[in-house]
Amino acid sequence: MDHTAPDAGTSGLACEVCGRLPHPRKLRLTLAKLTAVFPVELLLHALVIYFTRPMR
Repeated sequence: MDHTAPDAGTSGLACEVCGRLPHPRKLRLTLAKLTAVFPVELLLHALVIYFTRPMR
């Protein structure tokens, strides 16, 4: 198990009993995931539209 040094930069956020960092809230985690996936999703959608349009 990895342990951080007690004087690490995040030690103010860590639990005093077990030393673990708190979990992010669900809304914040969801927004972070959407922010990471959204540009990739837009790019893939644009490629699908480009390659499936009818050719004349």
